[in-house]
Amino acid sequence: MGIVIGWIKVQWLALCLVLGYAAIFWWQLADYVNVGSLDFQLGMLALMVVVSSNSNRQKGGLRFAVAAVVAAIITIFLPVKTMLYVTVLLAVFFVVETCVAKIPALSILAIVLVSPICRYVMNVFSFPVRLCLTRWVGGMLSFTGCDSSAEGNIILYNGDEFSVDPACMGMYMLITSLLSGIMVIALQQKKYGRTLKPVVVILFLLFITGCNVLCNLCRIFILVYYKILPDTIMHEVTGIVCFVVYVIVPVVLCAPWVIKKYGKPALKHDARQDITTGCIKWGRHAVVAICCLSAAVVTAHQKKMNSTGKVFDNNGMYAVSALHNGITKMENDSALIYLKPIRGFYSSDHHPMVCWTGSGYEFTKVHAGNIGGKEVYEGILSKGKEKLYTAWWYDNGDHFTIEQWAWRWDMLRGSKPYSLINITAADGYELKRQVEYFIHNRRQVNTSH
Repeated sequence: MGIVIGWIKVQWLALCLVLGYAAIFWWQLADYVNVGSLDFQLGMLALMVVVSSNSNRQKGGLRFAVAAVVAAIITIFLPVKTMLYVTVLLAVFFVVETCVAKIPALSILAIVLVSPICRYVMNVFSFPVRLCLTRWVGGMLSFTGCDSSAEGNIILYNGDEFSVDPACMGMYMLITSLLSGIMVIALQQKKYGRTLKPVVVILFLLFITGCNVLCNLCRIFILVYYKILPDTIMHEVTGIVCFVVYVIVPVVLCAPWVIKKYGKPALKHDARQDITTGCIKWGRHAVVAICCLSAAVVTAHQKKMNSTGKVFDNNGMYAVSALHNGITKMENDSALIYLKPIRGFYSSDHHPMVCWTGSGYEFTKVHAGNIGGKEVYEGILSKGKEKLYTAWWYDNGDHFTIEQWAWRWDMLRGSKPYSLINITAADGYELKRQVEYFIHNRRQVNTSH
């Protein structure tokens, strides 16, 4: 009877902790994680499949407690929501491993894949891949004898223009592919009673990533070659068929072979023995909870700058607004300019392809162009009948680049902080004029704001 009462108390304490972490999540991360997105829901399904397929009921140790405390300390010194997200999840994992069972590595991968930072990485770092796919498809079409060429994300094919846009469904299928692969691995591991080492799982996920790239390459080629336009049934059907043929089928066929060849026999533990093995050190959970709450409080009180003013120069007068996170907004009748300081090499950069898309705009004709002797990214923003021309680059007054890895590596080595400069105008001529002015005065701009 005493054991049963003790078990009930443990469950109530665990429930209180989880509810507390849920409250922190709702307080600080409700606007950070889109729980209604398809990726999040698919990730939760993958998590349930992985947990239900796990035959190892052994309780975990202190690995997540240590990781949660370290993440909380990092969050206190670098109060960004990504780190708070990691801290809260690690704290919840510690509760689960203490009271339920050891969390399999596939569960952690599923949680990582549905995190906003993963979506950000997919959006931003896949951009060069989209440009590369465009060039490849242009080359494939030329090889067939067709009159075609590629510039940026635009393919010209027999006089028609096709755009490989960021909003294209095929570009968003990588996370779906990886989550599907995780579920297939979990089910096959349960079927054969074997488990894969983390390194084998990572290699298999890289194989899925390669399949996804091949899927997009073939999909774009088919859409352009047969001139299948967006917003049509055939456009969507083509994407689904390519996804099934080039991703799902190879994964389903290869997963059993990989598990039978490289999997190790799964260990089974008696869950009843785990429940009765000693007292739970709830003081450890208290320390983790306090660290997690402290990280949330620091994040909540992150400094916000809200001020306005005027700045005059030989290019006219701008109305200047200092927004949150140190972002400076400058505007006049001709242009809208955002100066977005980047905190460190680890930080997100408020990428235009994320921010403008979130405001309802669609990117078209994105390419690397040359203005004022500097390479910048250019694109056209469309929303209904409205059309804007935009350009962006990274600058710290000394170095100028459009490459993500370049400015991150530079800041990691101790360079001056970079800013993302995003200039938008109503027409291409005005955009070029504004960009040339900023490039000419780049040192003053980057030191003054």
